[in-house]
Amino acid sequence: MDIILKINSAVKKICNDRFKSFKSSITTNGYCLTKDNFEKLLEVGVRRYFITVDGLSQEHDKQRYLANGEGTFQTIINNLKDIRSIPSSRKFSINIRSNISKKNIDNLQKYLTYMSECFSDDHRFAFFFRRVYDWGGESIVSKSLKEILIPTIALTVVTLVVSAALVFTYNGTKVEQVGDLSDSAMSASKTLF
Repeated sequence: MDIILKINSAVKKICNDRFKSFKSSITTNGYCLTKDNFEKLLEVGVRRYFITVDGLSQEHDKQRYLANGEGTFQTIINNLKDIRSIPSSRKFSINIRSNISKKNIDNLQKYLTYMSECFSDDHRFAFFFRRVYDWGGESIVSKSLKEILIPTIALTVVTLVVSAALVFTYNGTKVEQVGDLSDSAMSASKTLF
């Protein structure tokens, strides 16, 4: 993190000296993105954050864990909740990416509900979903993400709301869906596996 702060501080100064704006983005697992670290990054111009959360803790922690085997889900979520408490006057965006595979599709509705409860009231948080591509192995999704998710859920949700008008994008195309995400639609998506 020190190197990011050092580089961004230098670039921000150069831009300020030339009356130019400066913003940057960062991709991180979110594990060390405490509110304190986040505030430091905001001060040096980091405004967009890309963080991957692959389902609820039982799915996420199976593939995104520390060297000692400890899971990372709860720490990441706690960090994001702390960041959410920063006043809305502070401008930033956090894009939470979720990779969809056979391993986490069964709990997708629970995951969406949980994330909605945590972050739907803050427009600075957005979500997008990508399928795990078939590079071999048994855990990949065999159907296209579009075939699985478009009938049932929003992909990049501007404000994640489980029972409301949803706006999302799929491969850069804006799509709108109005209405509830029904249990039957979610069940239908599971049969595609």
